[in-house]
Amino acid sequence: MTAVPLTSYADRPLSFLFHYVRRHPLGHVVVLLSVVTAVIASVTTQYGLKALIDQVSRGPEAPNHVWQAFAVLCGLITLDNMMWRVACFTAAYSYVRVTGDVRATLFAHLAGHSPSYYAERLPGTLAGRITGTSNAIFLTENVLSWNVLPPCLAVVVAISLVASVKLVMALALAGVSLTMALIVFWLAKHGTPLHSAYANEAATVDGELVDVIGNMGVVRAFGATLRERSRFSERMGTEMTARRRSLIYMEKLRLIHAVMTAVITAGLLAWGVHLWEQGKASAGDLVLICSLGFTILHGTRDLAVSLVDLTQHIARMREALGALLLPHDLPDAPDAVTLTPGPGSASFTDVTFAYPGRPPVLQQFNLTIPHGQRVGLVGASGAGKSTIVSLLQRFHDVQHGAVRIDGQDISRITQASLRDAVAIVPQDISLFHRSVL
Repeated sequence: MTAVPLTSYADRPLSFLFHYVRRHPLGHVVVLLSVVTAVIASVTTQYGLKALIDQVSRGPEAPNHVWQAFAVLCGLITLDNMMWRVACFTAAYSYVRVTGDVRATLFAHLAGHSPSYYAERLPGTLAGRITGTSNAIFLTENVLSWNVLPPCLAVVVAISLVASVKLVMALALAGVSLTMALIVFWLAKHGTPLHSAYANEAATVDGELVDVIGNMGVVRAFGATLRERSRFSERMGTEMTARRRSLIYMEKLRLIHAVMTAVITAGLLAWGVHLWEQGKASAGDLVLICSLGFTILHGTRDLAVSLVDLTQHIARMREALGALLLPHDLPDAPDAVTLTPGPGSASFTDVTFAYPGRPPVLQQFNLTIPHGQRVGLVGASGAGKSTIVSLLQRFHDVQHGAVRIDGQDISRITQASLRDAVAIVPQDISLFHRSVL
């Protein structure tokens, strides 16, 4: 089977998520089965309560099975609670592994980009997007497992139990629940641009913050502290406005659902009381109808809130993946081979090179450096000295001509073997925040 290119997931965040879910199938299956069992036990508990009430309502003199009903009810409550614990413990391992895989993969892909990719982007923004994608995936898995799947299952099971009392009522609840879910989903989907705008602003602010902190010495040396504080406050204002719009849209959606839930709940309770007055429902049936009705309506409410949260997390994933999973500018050639070690000569033959959107730095440039020879490049700033060294390391591809090491065209050899063959002392000294060793 041909491997799917990582870049194909740039605009498919859910496919990207499930790509990593499939790497840990056992853990996710255990979570799924545990949640399904817990939800069925939780909803069925209300039917157990109905059976207990019906037995108690017959009086102590009438033959009944009160303690049997009590035991069944306690068993369902225990099963409900224990299955949630199994699901949560398993998720603590599987979901964390998924986020670790995602961060490692995104970093590996990011490391393959050319220097021009980094020159055009803020390092803090890139780091924030990797972390943001990992967090969004973790939250998406949690929302799906704890907030989307349970109410969906609860509604289905509850409607099935209501049908045991009144089939027409069950069909009516099914129709109402489906209608509410479709309305909420439609509204949630139309809020995606607001959530995406906030995700983009948040990533930009994070990037600029890291950029300023990394150059704080320069900022203070030029007396630009107050100016940078003012500029950052302005950027924060833009981000907060985007976030406020996203949150207000969510609250409007919740308000619409709350009004619909209140009206439908009142109607359901009135229907149940009317059946009881006509003698068509026992006291236990009335309790079952009311409790299952609340389960159904609260389930759709929880689903509505979760769908809104889910669209926010997916929007963050889509924005981050769209920026990170770009194709590499300088991939190895399909038939690239490892550099064959040689004496160490280098040559530039008719090389023409220009940075994007700029006039050529080198035109028909020729240079041969025999092995063992020391060469100094002298020239004015911008003459191309650093460019020549960058081209020798294949940080950029030439528009015309060829660069060779020991007679081997560096565009036809693997970049890993090229990096291993070249040692460089940069003019700008950069130290990592760790030991020199």
